Amino acid sequence: MKNLQILKYILFILIFVSAVLTAQTNNEETDTTKPTQYRRGIPLQNNYQTYEEKYTGKDFEEIKRSLFPLRSTGVWTELNPGVPRVDYIGIHFVNKDTGWACGDLGTLIKTIDGGNSWTVSETNTTTPILKVKSFIGQIVIASGYNGLILRSTNGGETFIQL
Repeated sequence: MKNLQILKYILFILIFVSAVLTAQTNNEETDTTKPTQYRRGIPLQNNYQTYEEKYTGKDFEEIKRSLFPLRSTGVWTELNPGVPRVDYIGIHFVNKDTGWACGDLGTLIKTIDGGNSWTVSETNTTTPILKVKSFIGQIVIASGYNGLILRSTNGGETFIQL
């Protein structure tokens, strides 16, 4: 019994040493941009930038157009290439299949197959959307930065600003 425990410890140590010796180093440069603080009404956290600072002097429509739809990089295979590459902040599912995710630049996407595929919902805004919630799957409310409120009565296909 004691020999079995010793063998387990030796095997564990060999696996650990093997993992340490074969670990890959990350030679990429680190991102020097500060993260964005989306929440309003609280003091700005250290090393964060406000949403206004992040997009000062930039053309929202051009940024949004560059992210919708995606072009393949040739290195990775994108499972959902039509989904914008933005920071997603909120998500809500009404059941195991139907849900929405929302994020930066007014992005709101919907799935009806448990996240295997996503479609982009039209929001007509570039303001970040922070939260999304649905009631019985047909009425969808999304709220965002600077008091933005969006509502859909057709299951999140299209939204109107309130």
